[in-house]
Amino acid sequence: MNNLILEIKNTLNEELKSINHKIRGTGFLEILKYRLIDRFHESLKLKSFNIIEDINIEQNYEDSEKKISARLFYNKSPKISLSNKLDNNILIICFNENIFIDIENNTTNNKINMKLIPFTGITLSKDTLCNLNYSKNSSGLEINCIEKNLNIEKLN
Repeated sequence: MNNLILEIKNTLNEELKSINHKIRGTGFLEILKYRLIDRFHESLKLKSFNIIEDINIEQNYEDSEKKISARLFYNKSPKISLSNKLDNNILIICFNENIFIDIENNTTNNKINMKLIPFTGITLSKDTLCNLNYSKNSSGLEINCIEKNLNIEKLN
């Protein structure tokens, strides 16, 4: 399991460094999503997730443009998080089992139901109201992106 965690951390660091620093927000997370899913699909598909307890491992990455907080998780039992208002742009990638997401539409107050199957992901923007339902034995990666400099106008 430690080799798997180390592989995920190294891959995440490599991909974060390789994406152009001028790309921001949900566009940045979408690019990261496709790159990570491509890299992890074959290597994680063959590994078994026989883990005894819940895992929550966090890693932080910071540069001059953004601060990234990544959380690798494994939930032995189902976990539900209701009425979350997201503070930052977030990327959720599912590695094992399913993750159910209910996103509330701000204009019509309708809910959009999403099901993340293994090796799929979703990017959610800041201030999104959603419910997260992690299935039994689900594992994945949550990446929060905090933009440091939101003023994009040239000051000089």
